[in-house]
Amino acid sequence: ADLFKGHFDNRAVEFVVALSSILFLLPMAQLQFTGLIAAFRGLGWSFQPLHLVLIAAVLAFTYIAISGVRSSAYVAVLKDVLMVVAIVVTGLAVAGEVGVAKVFHVASEQVSNRMNDEQLRFSMSTILFQSLGFYMMPISV
Repeated sequence: ADLFKGHFDNRAVEFVVALSSILFLLPMAQLQFTGLIAAFRGLGWSFQPLHLVLIAAVLAFTYIAISGVRSSAYVAVLKDVLMVVAIVVTGLAVAGEVGVAKVFHVASEQVSNRMNDEQLRFSMSTILFQSLGFYMMPISV
């Protein structure tokens, strides 16, 4: 938003960009919090989802408030690189141990490919909001 205010010298443009950025980042935040809840449930921890979301939001806000936006961006790059490395190493280890065909066979038995109406609405609205967000947000500027 600061970039647009500096370039166009217009407070209204800055406000619209900031508001649309926040609006279109909400589905991504929801996806992150849903993943956090699934990870904790996978560990066997039975917290209320609202409590987990509030704790994660407070921790993220505190970190950014103390260290600034730039340092959290550097940490995000490091996290993304480490995450890709971990996914590749884990995938290679599993494929080497049991084989790729066995992994997909077991996964197809565990996961249903059908959605109920609520899941379909959630998926479609998420796809719509993310596509609008990618179109409207100044990521490539």
